[in-house]
Amino acid sequence: MTTRQNALPTDIFDVQAFQAQLSTENPISCCKHVIGTVTQYLHAQFREGAEAHDLIQLRAVFIDTVLAALWDQQDWASSELALVAVGGYGR
Repeated sequence: MTTRQNALPTDIFDVQAFQAQLSTENPISCCKHVIGTVTQYLHAQFREGAEAHDLIQLRAVFIDTVLAALWDQQDWASSELALVAVGGYGR
């Protein structure tokens, strides 16, 4: 089994629902929940025979999306900031 998609199924991770939760709930709890859900899904996919390379790429895209959603929740209009990831999630 090869995972060739660039996005998780929406029943596993719906970015719009996640963004809505971030605006109404505790962001740390939201992140812990969604990361746990996606990790379980990716582990299951690996056990079913998905290619590790594809799953690593999928996780990197997922974490990028989570970071972007968190970043977008802030008002950075008057700031000159950058978000720099130094590794640890497949990027």
